[in-house]
Parts: sequence; C-alpha cells; structure tokens
Amino acid sequence: MISFTVFGSVPSLKNSNGMNRLGQRFDNKAVKAYKQDFFLQVPARYRNLHLGSKERILKLQVALFHDSWRRDADIAIIADCLQTAGVINNDRWIRIIEVNATRIDKDKPRAYIVIQELSLVEVSTGQPD
Repeated sequence: MISFTVFGSVPSLKNSNGMNRLGQRFDNKAVKAYKQDFFLQVPARYRNLHLGSKERILKLQVALFHDSWRRDADIAIIADCLQTAGVINNDRWIRIIEVNATRIDKDKPRAYIVIQELSLVEVSTGQPD
C-alpha cells in the first residue's frame, strides 16, 4: 500500500478539451497545470512502480479537500496522472474506487491518495493471499 498527498484544486476532466462555439479545439489550462503539478508532487520512490495487472488489481481511495462546494467529485484526472507518473501500469487496473469529497479547505485544497494492490484471491474470498 502506498499513500501520498497532492496539493492543489483537482479540476474535472468534463469539457477539459473539446471544441468551442467556433469549432476550434481548446485545452483546459487548469487541467494541464494540474497534471504538471501532480507529477512533481509524486514522491520519487513511487514513480515507475507500475502497480496493477490482471493478477493484481488496484484499489484507489481518494480524500478530496476542495476549495469550495462548487467542484465536482471527479477523480478521473487523478487516475490519468497516476498512470502518466508510472505509479500504476494502467488506470484500467483500478477496479475498486472510494472517494470522500466531503471536506472543504479553501486555503489548502488537496487530494490524499491511497493505492492498494490486491490479488484476485483477496478480492474473491475477502481474505489476504
């Protein structure tokens, strides 16, 4: 099991890249900035772990501390960032997701992330391998 905190407001991937009214493509600057910040905040010892496989699925727990109640509890960008940083092999191996988005901290928005690798035996029987 690994855990770490990434500081910053977690942007939603909804409408993050697409077309404007004139048919021009755009990229959301907040999403790009968050991805860069996320990578820099991943502890070096967790980069390139490449957790997850057919035999070892992943449980992702995220506690979101948003800066206001107006934000969505969307963690898709976190899964993408974990994959980009090499913490996980592929976000498709995340099969159990728990999100707690009930906290507000307007001074220090952040995401506390816990990743656990589970064998299929553990998942099907409920007992450690």
